[in-house]
Amino acid sequence: YSMEESQSIMNEYQQKRYESYEAEMAELREKNLAAAESFLQTNKKRSGVVSISDKLQYEVLREPTEGGKSATNKSTVTVDYRLITLSGEVQDSSYERGKSSVFDLSTNIIEGFRTAVSVMHEGEKIRAWVHPDLGYGINGSSNIEPNQLLIFDIELISVDK
Repeated sequence: YSMEESQSIMNEYQQKRYESYEAEMAELREKNLAAAESFLQTNKKRSGVVSISDKLQYEVLREPTEGGKSATNKSTVTVDYRLITLSGEVQDSSYERGKSSVFDLSTNIIEGFRTAVSVMHEGEKIRAWVHPDLGYGINGSSNIEPNQLLIFDIELISVDK
């Protein structure tokens, strides 16, 4: 093949691979979104589940410390947390790292996480279910699939401001 022919063949191959990848991602987005919305519809009917909106639910796993400070969207907080996908796969965990995490809730963090923490008080532990629109959305991240429901176990250790 000439250089031009080789380049043309390579471009055609890359275009077909890209189209195939895009079709797979579109199917995965639809499948994950349907699973997330179905789960949230069923989950909101369970006793003890609080719906902040149709895209964020939580249940209290441990009541807060008496007199514990509450967080706001502008607080800096120390938390322990575990991020789990609907399939049960742990994606991130401060427990596994053995070190609590500190977050400034006014910075660029997942909206669903920020909102869940902002309804908590020190000492409280919750499980929150986050719709993809309040999570990583249609693109996902390096380890979160597109439109994947996120499940957070969050323990609010302290509110620093």
